[in-house]
Amino acid sequence: MINFTIIFITLTLIGNAQDLPNVKIYIESLCPDTAAMMRSISNSTIDSLDLLANVEFIPSGKMNTNTYEANTYMTNCQHSEEECYGNMILACGLQIQQDQVSSTKFVRCFFKEAYEQNFQKQIEKCLQNTQQKLQVKACANGPQGIELLYANRLRTPNLSYVPSIAINGQIQKLKEDFGKVLCSLSDAQAICKDIKWV
Repeated sequence: MINFTIIFITLTLIGNAQDLPNVKIYIESLCPDTAAMMRSISNSTIDSLDLLANVEFIPSGKMNTNTYEANTYMTNCQHSEEECYGNMILACGLQIQQDQVSSTKFVRCFFKEAYEQNFQKQIEKCLQNTQQKLQVKACANGPQGIELLYANRLRTPNLSYVPSIAINGQIQKLKEDFGKVLCSLSDAQAICKDIKWV
């Protein structure tokens, strides 16, 4: 009987996750607007996240059209070549997170730190242990980081603004805590009615 109960609960959780909107958030490591948005994310959003949406962060963003050349995804980022490296740090860090809550906490922490072009402060503060820190550094300085950066570039549409949010494929500018955007959806209002935005 216990086994059947566990199976039922598991299937219910899977079913609920499949019913939630799929959300992609496009960010850039040296983007002031991305930093402002990520710093605005409340604990209420994080605590409610699994009930609101299936969220994925995609660190890539816009290319610098003034210096664009074909096949320069490793060096052509909107704010500088260093931003591409920061995007790799984000991509590598996101890859080792266990779930969307830990991913959101990692990205929020990353943008709470002051900009430093080697991004070492973010690595030291925002990853839990020495193994993770070494893993992300190795990833970002090797072929795996390049592969992740390239994959994210391919998955990023032509954006007019960063950060942007895509909810079930519909893209819009993102200028506030994305939890508030998700709570504006009709399906989420019952969940969000008691949330205290602080």
